[in-house]
Amino acid sequence: MKYSAIFTFLLFFLVGCVKPDVQSVYNLTFKKRYDLNQNKVLEEDEYKKILIREYKTLKFFKKLPTKHMNVDQYVESEFLAHDLDNDKVITWDEIIDYGSKQYFLGLDLNNNGFLELNDEFKLDISKEAYMESVKQNLPAFKNSQNEFLSFEDYKLKVKTLINPNNDDKIELKEYMNYLKNYCECKNVKR
Repeated sequence: MKYSAIFTFLLFFLVGCVKPDVQSVYNLTFKKRYDLNQNKVLEEDEYKKILIREYKTLKFFKKLPTKHMNVDQYVESEFLAHDLDNDKVITWDEIIDYGSKQYFLGLDLNNNGFLELNDEFKLDISKEAYMESVKQNLPAFKNSQNEFLSFEDYKLKVKTLINPNNDDKIELKEYMNYLKNYCECKNVKR
């Protein structure tokens, strides 16, 4: 599996909605450091800086997708991979979506295209994930009286939300839907 700097960075805040202050991450990395013209998207020349740094890191650790890939080939292939809607710019949401998909693939240890709910996908139903959901005041995990669910009810709710067909196999589509609708990874003021 290919590990990228962006993937590693996103790993810290995509695991079960546990993440640092996403607004700060957005402001420091996306908005101030890379989006030089402040138009809320990264054009290829802006995103190229990130990809070149990523290429050098992967090359140093001998983790490039192919052994003889040069920096230009890497930048082009990664830009196209991140540009999910093919509009020639990278948005914050595309970075989150790409990282989420890479994270899903990394969790799929047996490479069957699913995450087994009780084996490969334990992080979202941990006590730490529960406490982070409470800390972030996530509305999906409150009852009708606006009180947080108990830990046991939280685990049942997460299992229901991430695996609506109750087959204990989480598809990529289910995982992405869960992140989009029940985590606040994308809810960043731009």
